[in-house]
Amino acid sequence: MACVQLSNVGVTFRIYDAGQRSITRRLLGRCEAGLEIAALNGVDLTLEPGSRVAVLGSNSSGKTTLMRVIAGLLPPKQGKVVIDGTPGAVFSMGFGVTPEANLADLAYAQGLLMGLAPAEARAKVAAVLDFAELTDHAECQAHVAPPGIMSRFGVAAILCLGADIILLDEVLENMDPRFYQKIEAAILERAAQGAILVMIERSRSLLSRFCSEALLLRDGQIAARAPLADMLPNSGAALTF
Repeated sequence: MACVQLSNVGVTFRIYDAGQRSITRRLLGRCEAGLEIAALNGVDLTLEPGSRVAVLGSNSSGKTTLMRVIAGLLPPKQGKVVIDGTPGAVFSMGFGVTPEANLADLAYAQGLLMGLAPAEARAKVAAVLDFAELTDHAECQAHVAPPGIMSRFGVAAILCLGADIILLDEVLENMDPRFYQKIEAAILERAAQGAILVMIERSRSLLSRFCSEALLLRDGQIAARAPLADMLPNSGAALTF
């Protein structure tokens, strides 16, 4: 069964100021190494089989960084990450997507990323496109596909490729209603079988349909963890923290 364990996890990014790369600064010997920003700091988190967790927080609170760590896409600078299961992540900004690649190639690449052997990943491409109802668009390149199509394709891919740790970062709101219902049923069925679901969304209605608990991140740390109903504001469709 899927399980996620993060112990004292820290992630830092180095921010470079464009001004530091100016010719004047080079001549004066004032080029600095950049500023380190802590995106995650001392995060402890355990997700048991069947967990359905909303990740809440303001911009730059560390939400997407946390998702990338769980997905295995970003190694922490400190701490320990233990993942038991197969993570599958879909990011609204298209993290890792080559714009010129077509949907068939992206399905194959996603399979490789999730640990499938090349032959197995290639054999799954047709199933991914069929589930996404995009078989006729297999040659469509990512950079010309509408955001809704890419979201639909991404979620279909991780489900068909066997993810049991499902990570969704603001990808469901722009999906057409008919296909959304298909995705919702598939995700909840997978969660009932023990899969872990972690979601970032601004819509409280979406989070309420999928998640039973929530994490609140502030400044790269988990500020609170509680049932979702206790964490949501009393009114309004959009979440701001």
